[in-house]
Amino acid sequence: MISSMTERRVAIRYAKAILELAEEKGVLEQVYKDMGFFVKTLDENPVLRAVTRNPIIYSYRKLTILKKLFADKLHKVTLDFFEIITRKNREEVLYQAAKEFENLYEERKGILRVTLTSAVPLTDAIRQKAIQIVEKETGKKVKLEEKINPALIGGFTITFANDKQIDASVRTKLKLLEKEFLY
Repeated sequence: MISSMTERRVAIRYAKAILELAEEKGVLEQVYKDMGFFVKTLDENPVLRAVTRNPIIYSYRKLTILKKLFADKLHKVTLDFFEIITRKNREEVLYQAAKEFENLYEERKGILRVTLTSAVPLTDAIRQKAIQIVEKETGKKVKLEEKINPALIGGFTITFANDKQIDASVRTKLKLLEKEFLY
């Protein structure tokens, strides 16, 4: 089994290669959609993700599974990429390579992934306002992911650039108020 740091380096190398190939072939947007679909599918199907990482299952069996599941859903360039990786017995990096491809593509296109967590589902107006705030703050186009967390009580948190957060949740405000009273 490969260490996670080595696995990430290998995944980034593969992601760069498929990014360049997709761009050269003029199918970058389609391959980006494919990679997003692949990541989402594996996120929603932990058994399938485990199969791609399982060293006991032969590579040709994994390739057969991938082809049966994705042949009519993904572009030929994406499928060829999966085939190359499985023929090299590196299926354990497929998921990570797809995620790294998304990151490289979004970096190249000036897209910032943002997670907006709220206590209740957002209205379109609030969603658009949040996107505008982050786009103005960062100067990048926002790709918004929404999550619901009733524990926030009210308000929202916005997490972007993997380490920055805007916390306007009622839960946090209550905690701050509690600290004020205790000290």
